[in-house]
Formats: sequence, C-alpha cells, structure tokens
Amino acid sequence: MNIDADARHGRRVRRRSPLRRAVDNPYLRNAVLAAAIVVSGAWKMWLMPVSVLEVVGGCAIGLCSFAFAVWVLSRCNTSALVVEFKNLRRGLCRLPRRRCAGQVLRAAFEETAWRGALQTAILGGGPLALLATAGLFTARHAQIYQHRVATAQIAEFALFAFTLGALVAATDALLPAALAHAMRNVAIFAAREGGEREHGDQV
Repeated sequence: MNIDADARHGRRVRRRSPLRRAVDNPYLRNAVLAAAIVVSGAWKMWLMPVSVLEVVGGCAIGLCSFAFAVWVLSRCNTSALVVEFKNLRRGLCRLPRRRCAGQVLRAAFEETAWRGALQTAILGGGPLALLATAGLFTARHAQIYQHRVATAQIAEFALFAFTLGALVAATDALLPAALAHAMRNVAIFAAREGGEREHGDQV
C-alpha cells in the first residue's frame, strides 16, 4: 500500500493502483461494456417481442421503485441523496430534455450490459446468474450514496437490481426492464433537480 504525505493539507493520501484508476475511468469502462454487448450478442434482446402488459408493467415497476426509494431515504435521515415527492413535478417541468434523454440512454445501456450481456449471455440467465448480477450491480452503484451508506439503502437498491433481472428473465427481453430503470432514473433525477431549484429560490 503506497501512502504519501500531502504537505499542503497536512494529511496522508492513499495512491490508487493502476487497476483502480482503470476501473474508475468512465471511457474505458464503457468501452469494455460496449465490447461485451457486441461480442455476447446481448443487443439482440432488444429485438424480442413484448406485450403491452409487459411495457406497462415495466413503467409501473419503475415508478413503484422510485416511491419505495423515497420512503427508504426518508427513514434513513441521510442527505446523500435528497429526493422528495413534492419536488418531482417541479423537477419534471424544468428538467432539460438533453439530461432526461441521457438518463434514458444510460438505463438502456446498463440494462443491455448487465442484464443482457452479463446475466443472460455470459452467466447463462439462471437463478445464480440473477443473484450474482444483482449483487455486482448494487456494488457498482454504491457510490451514489456518497459517504453515508445505510443498510436499508443498499437493501432497497439490491431489491431494485433483483427486480430488473427478474423482469429480463421472465420476458426474455430488455425493454420492460429498461423502461423500469429509466422511469426510476428520470424520477429521482427530476426530484433532486426540483429540490435544488426550490432551495435556490428560497436563498
């Protein structure tokens, strides 16, 4: 373990290993995920037919997941991810379309990489693959809680990840899970945006 003294701040700083820097590099990470999608053929799952019920169910699951996340966060008394129902409408009205589209595309990309490539194509799509993918997905997203991580928050996100995997396993398609993921992402992002704007108006 390499630790240097930071004379300017009077504290010790831990150097990140080359592997850690590579993992934290978003361009390299996305390139690896994109290669896995192409090689595994996971993109073909977007061509699978889905019913109207599955589409509506995916959207409903996304909204229910958002509501449950808000409830869990309110119980944890943490400021790491501040979202409230009252800010959702304000955030949606003022949310830039480009950012909204970015959240949707991110959800689609992550579902293709995690549920399509890893869970289905690489691990075989069985129960163990579902659990392993949900666990890895939760661990990868743990940084959204920043420095204060409550056990309930991790459990809530793990349940969300498991639900996405179960959707893909049940439908053999990515669209319902991607819709659920996108609905949650956009709702949380809009609620946070609405809360920040409300705070700015009050100041």
